[in-house]
Amino acid sequence: MRRLFGLVGANRPWMVVFAGLVVAVSCALPAAAAAGTVVVAHGRPVEIAVVLDRSTGVGAPVTPAIVNAIHMATQFIPVIRGFRVQLDPYDAPCGGDEAVAPDASAAQSVVANPQTVAVVGHECSYAFSGGAVVDDNGVCQTPTTPNALAIYEAAGIPTIDGSATSPCLPADGPTVFDRTVVDDANFDPWYAAVQTLPSDKLWTAIYTLEFGAPPTEFADLYFDATTLLLARTYQVSRLGEGRLVIDRAALAQAIRHTTGFPGVTGPITLDPTTGNRATS
Repeated sequence: MRRLFGLVGANRPWMVVFAGLVVAVSCALPAAAAAGTVVVAHGRPVEIAVVLDRSTGVGAPVTPAIVNAIHMATQFIPVIRGFRVQLDPYDAPCGGDEAVAPDASAAQSVVANPQTVAVVGHECSYAFSGGAVVDDNGVCQTPTTPNALAIYEAAGIPTIDGSATSPCLPADGPTVFDRTVVDDANFDPWYAAVQTLPSDKLWTAIYTLEFGAPPTEFADLYFDATTLLLARTYQVSRLGEGRLVIDRAALAQAIRHTTGFPGVTGPITLDPTTGNRATS
């Protein structure tokens, strides 16, 4: 198998500490609502799908800390141009047997909701895409169809991930897939170095104070993934006649062309071709 991988409120002191970590967003606005846009009516939320192993899969032990980290990000950026952020939970078990086809039902539910702006998750590479397995010759297997990532690609829904490390994933989501974690080849030394960064240590201390126990691995990467997503959503959204209009394609492009975003896991630059995080 591949590597795995509080609500909006209220005057959290740690939010001041991280005020300098979110990059200033552009005021550039999409021209008009069209196919592929989400229109949020007055009083309704901006819906982000959070697709994680919430049941009995091998990713379940780290899910609670990841969920906490994602909620921390929404405490920091709770609204988009006056519209509150809502996290929609979905269960997508990781599983441990690569002979079993990934369950695409969660992804199908996500895309069935026309108000889904973007996806945070999935935790595990094979559960995300049946093509995430590399054979003995170093070649990615042909993806199982349907698979979650291909479903998001077909629907044009941006996805951002903090734990799925297979090098095969970009091929299944060439326009929508991005990640704040590096791929398998560099993960171990890279993540060990990330955990020594002053910003990551500070975030870990704040998380521990907030939730009473240290985070498990990948939680910091999901905090950064969610913060980046929300910042880019603000960047591409526009107000019109009391509604919020978000162009998914513009959002996918804004995420993909991220350079030097100030994350707690270090500056985040994404490869504009693959969505992979650069290692430096």
